[in-house]
Amino acid sequence: MINVGSIAGHDVYPGGNVYCASKFAVDALTKGMRMDLVDTKVRVTTVDPGMVETEFSEVRFYGDKERAKRFIPGLSR
Repeated sequence: MINVGSIAGHDVYPGGNVYCASKFAVDALTKGMRMDLVDTKVRVTTVDPGMVETEFSEVRFYGDKERAKRFIPGLSR
């Protein structure tokens, strides 16, 4: 089983409280399942992408492309 987490599940950032909390939960779920399933053939892991350019910020800011570009300071696009 592969769960999709995020680096936000390891470190928080301003304005990301709900997103970070949900990704912390994915991490906890993965670790708990790994413990519960250790004696089975099922293996559990997570993929935790870092900063990747997707439409996420544009959707998050309701189509405001300028705000989406400013979301991560220092990110050149």
